[in-house]
Amino acid sequence: MLTGKVPKIEFENKLAKKNTYPHEIEQAKRLSQHGIKCTFQVDYEVDKKTKGTARQKIVGKPDLSSGIELKSLKNTSNHRKRVEKDLRNAYKKKALKECNFDATGTRFTSEEIEKCLRLEAKLRGVKTVSYIDSTGKYYRKIKI
Repeated sequence: MLTGKVPKIEFENKLAKKNTYPHEIEQAKRLSQHGIKCTFQVDYEVDKKTKGTARQKIVGKPDLSSGIELKSLKNTSNHRKRVEKDLRNAYKKKALKECNFDATGTRFTSEEIEKCLRLEAKLRGVKTVSYIDSTGKYYRKIKI
């Protein structure tokens, strides 16, 4: 945020705008308040080897073009299982750099979330995670 202005949320194309969920847009708004530019991309692509065949393989991509995958901890009572599942699925995505968890409006403390993220990210092979705690404070890039 060198300019002092909050970056706008952008979309690479119309399909990216259509495929974006409302909770992802809300999370992107919270991230942009902390100076992170959020440009949504289509979060899948067809594998080049199987394109045009009867068995096309879909390859996952991160939600944001900067390599950030957005995950939410809302509507869950067991955050450890949710984080484990989300990190397992995110690890398979092509060009993943970081996974960001949003705990805004939940009852989880930042200590609980950070402990869980460190443990699960180490087990799942994700090298960098960040999160927004229940108060809206952003914790940047916890190195595993």
